[in-house]
Amino acid sequence: MNDRYVRTRLAVVAATVLLGTTCGGFTALAAPAANPAGTGDGVAIGTGSWAPKAENVAIGAGTRIEYYGGVGQPSTGDIVIGGDAHTNNYADQGGGIAIGHKAFAESPVGSEELAYDFGQSGMTVYGTAGPHPENMVTGIAIGKDAYTRSGSVMVSTHNYNGQIGDITVNTRIAGGVSSNNKKTNATTVGTNSFNNASFGVVNGAYSAITGKDYSKNFGATITGALNSIESETVANNDAGVANSIVGLANRTHNTNGSLIFGAGNEITNSIGSLSAPAGGAPSPKDLADTLRTAVQNADGGGSTLAMGMGNKADYTLGSQLSGVNNTLKGTSAASVSKYNLLNGYKNTGTDVNHVSVVGSENTISNTDNAIVMGDKRTLTNANGSIILGSGNSALTTSVGNAVSVGYNANVLQAGGVAIGANSVASVAAGAVGYDPHTGGVSSNSSSTWKATDAAVSVGNGTTVTRQITGVAAGTNDTDAVNVAQLKRVIAGTTIVDNTLVNRLGNRVNRVGAGAAALAALHPLAFDPDYKWDFAAGYGNYAGANAMAVGAYYRPNEDIMFSMGGSFGGGENMMNAGVSFKLGQGTHVKRSASELSKEVEELKAIVKAQSEEIQALRANQEALAQAVSTQK
Repeated sequence: MNDRYVRTRLAVVAATVLLGTTCGGFTALAAPAANPAGTGDGVAIGTGSWAPKAENVAIGAGTRIEYYGGVGQPSTGDIVIGGDAHTNNYADQGGGIAIGHKAFAESPVGSEELAYDFGQSGMTVYGTAGPHPENMVTGIAIGKDAYTRSGSVMVSTHNYNGQIGDITVNTRIAGGVSSNNKKTNATTVGTNSFNNASFGVVNGAYSAITGKDYSKNFGATITGALNSIESETVANNDAGVANSIVGLANRTHNTNGSLIFGAGNEITNSIGSLSAPAGGAPSPKDLADTLRTAVQNADGGGSTLAMGMGNKADYTLGSQLSGVNNTLKGTSAASVSKYNLLNGYKNTGTDVNHVSVVGSENTISNTDNAIVMGDKRTLTNANGSIILGSGNSALTTSVGNAVSVGYNANVLQAGGVAIGANSVASVAAGAVGYDPHTGGVSSNSSSTWKATDAAVSVGNGTTVTRQITGVAAGTNDTDAVNVAQLKRVIAGTTIVDNTLVNRLGNRVNRVGAGAAALAALHPLAFDPDYKWDFAAGYGNYAGANAMAVGAYYRPNEDIMFSMGGSFGGGENMMNAGVSFKLGQGTHVKRSASELSKEVEELKAIVKAQSEEIQALRANQEALAQAVSTQK
């Protein structure tokens, strides 16, 4: 038995063990087939098989291991098993593995090989091998029509003809698989899956990363079946970079930096400036550092996250959708919805920026810098608004800077605040406060009396009212006043009122005493000889005392001038007056002194007359006696 025969039979056994281990974890030994030996110094079994180096293994009809150019010293270790399986080393690389019908591990010396050689082979110009091609990475292609380029691994069967993602494939023609798996350092595991991403990973059946351009899809990853990262039909060369999908039937198109976890999610047209590193790096660590810096400087590129089921984002940037059936969209590349969060069920955001929504069935449009936490709220043109609380049906807020807290609470005026269930803020800015002094609205237009913004409401003004409790005492003119302050004001007012009343009462008492004292002043009867009269009086009223003095002047009995004053307790009073008579009169003297004089005169006359009468009586009696004597 010659040495070549022994090596051939040993190779068959080894290949059988390898296939058993690779394809199911068990080994089935069978009698060697009667296949003719191939050519070359290695193990070559099968019609047309070729194993040029002693360390090569080529088993199957048409299997071959090819070398071109390089340094003239082909590396070794290539293994090809299966009909028409082969490896192709453009610069004498070695170590490629191709197992399966028409499996192909290709190792060119292109720009990607140069960029990601990390200084191992000494390659300096693409298309030309370095001094150590044995240090260049090669591919592993396992499965029917599997294809890999340098550094890539594919474990997959390819026999599909039709559309997947945004490409149409035909694996039954030459180049049908390789044309859609042309990137280096890619890993692809899954039936009829395609991976056009440098350093990309596809792990799942019928999933695809598409896009042939060098820079597209760098580092993109898929874990799961029926997913697609679509960049083939996209003009932007940054498309697909750093995209990641985990789940089932998810899709990205014209995006980068996008993350999807779940099923049935879709992110489209969400792309920023996030490029693959140009020119490679000295080491994998340097490449990773460069990528981290690029991602950080680009704010993650399009960086939209969809987590859950049925979420959809279109024309977005720096946003997150979590939950089920949430939708976030801009209207065009010039009008992108940026930096938003939709978390919950069936929330929708359109033309929004810096908006955060947590809840279900909320709809936000044409709004920036808003927060919604609750259900069934609608915001339109509500910039700067904060809504905390659900509605029992679709509840619309269409004013800016609104703050609503509570179930069914709402704000109808810009800048308004509604606090509490069913509260409504409906009073606009410019409302003027009530002035208790006038009993109406104040005429003062300062911010103390006239509101500069809409009102704060804790009810609806009719069926919903609330007390506001726990309010500390205010300090400034625009601070709230609590009940304690009102009580203090009322108490102070009562004290002031009592003091004023008491003070007024004392004054009234003193005035009363002064009036009584003045009332005690009286002039004497008219005396033409004594035309001046003087009087003094005393008065008392409710414990108050007063003295009064007065003077009277009567030039005649028809006119009198008077003046007087009272003094006591500081409440001094004065009066002055004139009294006179009008009319023709009788010229009858009414003065007491004149009457007295007349009386005296009359008395003298009466006395004289009485004396005369007595004398006459005496004479008469004398005459009568004389007459009687004569008789």
